Amino acid sequence: MSRSSEQIEAARQDSLGRLLLNAHRAHRSVFLEKIRQLGADDHINASLTNIMIHIPSEGIRLADIAKASDMTRQSVSQFVSELETMGYVKRIPDPSDGRATLVRFSRKGWDIMQRALQVKHEFESEVAKQLTPDGYTQFINALKIVGSL
Repeated sequence: MSRSSEQIEAARQDSLGRLLLNAHRAHRSVFLEKIRQLGADDHINASLTNIMIHIPSEGIRLADIAKASDMTRQSVSQFVSELETMGYVKRIPDPSDGRATLVRFSRKGWDIMQRALQVKHEFESEVAKQLTPDGYTQFINALKIVGSL
């Protein structure tokens, strides 16, 4: 059975992958705009925030950021250097291995992460307003299921 180009295009636009990608892009765009309004450098971009979300309070090695973010260590090192230049992170010796370094947030980095948490809550509240309380819970549960596949 042959499908028309219109049917194929409609199927592509309504595919789960495309819908998830569009939702991710919308979230990223809103997040970056709002975080800049709250004082983040204009140079903060999606790649840099992708690094920042993987930095725990105790710090983390570059290799572990690379693994968590699904990026090369070289790319992570470059992005961490940018964040360091902007004053968001610092590299410190790893107390468990003197040869290694950890990436940790600076005071400026912690401040922006607090603002990012505020933006996160605002975005989630806006999404929740568009749905019923049960609908929002089902939406979150569905995303968790998809993410675990």
